[in-house]
Amino acid sequence: MGRLRGGFSIRRSLTVLLMMAGAGSPPALPREIEVPLTVREVLKTVALSAPDEGHFEDTLRVLMESSAEGHLKTASTDALRGYLDQSFQYPKVFWGLQHEASSQLIFLERLNRFDHQNQEAYGLCLKLRWLSPRIHQFASACQSIGEALAKESQGDMAGLLSRLDRPPLMVTVSAGDALESLIESYRIYPFSEARLRGLIQQLVRENRQDVARRLLVELLELNEEALWNTERGGVYKDLVELFDAEVPALIGSPPS
Repeated sequence: MGRLRGGFSIRRSLTVLLMMAGAGSPPALPREIEVPLTVREVLKTVALSAPDEGHFEDTLRVLMESSAEGHLKTASTDALRGYLDQSFQYPKVFWGLQHEASSQLIFLERLNRFDHQNQEAYGLCLKLRWLSPRIHQFASACQSIGEALAKESQGDMAGLLSRLDRPPLMVTVSAGDALESLIESYRIYPFSEARLRGLIQQLVRENRQDVARRLLVELLELNEEALWNTERGGVYKDLVELFDAEVPALIGSPPS
């Protein structure tokens, strides 16, 4: 192909003109996006030290003493809030295997004191989503709060997430538009099974099976029925077989 005066080739000139017209714009480069993962170290069955155990017992006693009847449902809201504040500061004590059941009951009681369009309630849900190793006990309640809140203030959901502390464990992936959109949606609505399943499937398409497998365990924990039914042809059997994943262990019996 010939050359124009000044040393510019006709091919280069045509390319520049096409790009100026928007017809030859280069594809957007992938962006580095962070995906939060649940902190599973708190599941380690390490015996608590005497000071740690004492701190938990003192915090629990203060909570129960706030109730004249000695029942959780009549405990003061301030005491519930104080307990959860301590649990966020000492997650291995309050959310480890020894005391996780108590902490989840207390968290659920705190959620019940909110209306279902409350940003503070959903903020607590988002904080616990990646801190508590097993989330099926409160996943449904948190999803309900998130959906109700989104209907009332659709434009504020991303802002709510930006005001919270950064999740403690993040992994970076290189993402195009499709994956980035799924990650952003998942971070705002991390209790949505449909959104998390879509994210896992997209990660598999983009050859990030390592992250997808970690998220599959969390997907199973969103649905208590799925935990027990997966090996018998449950709703996520295809993904479990794809990764040969183990169903997370639960203490107790399958739901009736």
